[in-house]
Amino acid sequence: MKKILVPVDFSQASRNASEYAALLAKAVGAEIHLLHVYKDLMPATVGPEPWTVTVSGLESKNEIRINKEIEFLKKKYSINVNGDAKRGLKINSIKKVAKEIGADVIVMAMKSDKKGKILAGTPLKAIRKVNTSVLIISENTAVLPVKNVVLAVDFREVNDSSCYDPLIEIVKKFDASLRVLHVEEKGADINAAEMPGKLELGRMLGKVSYWYDKIENDDVEQGIQHFVQDHPTDLLVIVAHHHNIFEKIFGSDLTRSISVTIKLPLLILKNK
Repeated sequence: MKKILVPVDFSQASRNASEYAALLAKAVGAEIHLLHVYKDLMPATVGPEPWTVTVSGLESKNEIRINKEIEFLKKKYSINVNGDAKRGLKINSIKKVAKEIGADVIVMAMKSDKKGKILAGTPLKAIRKVNTSVLIISENTAVLPVKNVVLAVDFREVNDSSCYDPLIEIVKKFDASLRVLHVEEKGADINAAEMPGKLELGRMLGKVSYWYDKIENDDVEQGIQHFVQDHPTDLLVIVAHHHNIFEKIFGSDLTRSISVTIKLPLLILKNK
């Protein structure tokens, strides 16, 4: 893991995510790139002069703020940090910059409204549209070293060994324990089609030690929730297979409230 992209909006939730990214970067020896995306402000009158003044002032303000964030992280965590502020659409800009810098992981903040309902729009759109793995950090997540990791898997679609690289590096650098969790339907017979995937996953995770756990629950999300509630978990990891696991856990509505699982740092690995 060499590059970590962190979209920021200068909120407290965003600061929490950037500090979590900094802790991760320090552990794995990665560089952080902060990105602030903002929209143009419409001019008060027609003509080039007011437009130029408005945009120029906005650029200057955002550049100052992004530089303050860069200096804060550099000073507190003694890591390499750079970044910039760009006008544009959030997801398009995140996707473009992630590709340009060769980001291995994108760390994003997940916010809640005053009633505690999670605002899922931008992070979940990024999971859908960006090929890079995404680490979602709740605004209430404590910035602490990772000691216990749970990887929830579906053995039927394990085919890209490189997607596990961020997970393996995190486990090794933090010397964390890893539990591999498979949620099955109650009373389901052994599925022969899953055996090759299970064996292949064992090969892919061969660089680290792990425990294998199997639980029965007709609801995948509920099964994962129960497991992480009963076992110490600092990081939950899920592999996105063409959105099948993603849809089961989060649903297709990007604006719906997310379950308690999101209160944990959640790493979505991209199976390409």
